Amino acid sequence: MSEIAKRKSITRFRISGAEPILGKDSFFHLLKVIELIREKFPNCEFIIETNGLILGYYSELIKELERFRDFIFVRISIKGWDEPSFEKISGARGEYFIYPIKALKELREANIVAWPAVMLEVFGKEGIKGLKERLIGEGINGEIEVEYLEKYPFVEENLRKRGLL
Repeated sequence: MSEIAKRKSITRFRISGAEPILGKDSFFHLLKVIELIREKFPNCEFIIETNGLILGYYSELIKELERFRDFIFVRISIKGWDEPSFEKISGARGEYFIYPIKALKELREANIVAWPAVMLEVFGKEGIKGLKERLIGEGINGEIEVEYLEKYPFVEENLRKRGLL
């Protein structure tokens, strides 16, 4: 990987395409990856894409990220605008909806660049509006990155089963 990155003059790395933080063990593994990349590419950026559940639930982990605040950016893919929508979209219990928001708030309080992202096709304009209101109510500015769903057949089937398409 490092040879390709050097040859292509890569300046930004990202872990994406599944949840990289499934618990404390995977979180500490991710820290090792970040350390290795920062060692080899100290002038680059590293983007963590996460649903934020574990960071919000175990918010003490955010302190571990503080030493990388000049290197990392955290994109939190929020899966709902309230508890019922979170449960429907994510399949997790609605009571866990607060954890991605808590993670976002605490990352920002730790001066780590972090922002929320949502899928327009799943949220719609009303869902985005609802999330903005919720974020503002939590003391977080309402800027949200809007992403667009890549409708692979298995993704469409999963969303249909949940009544989201």
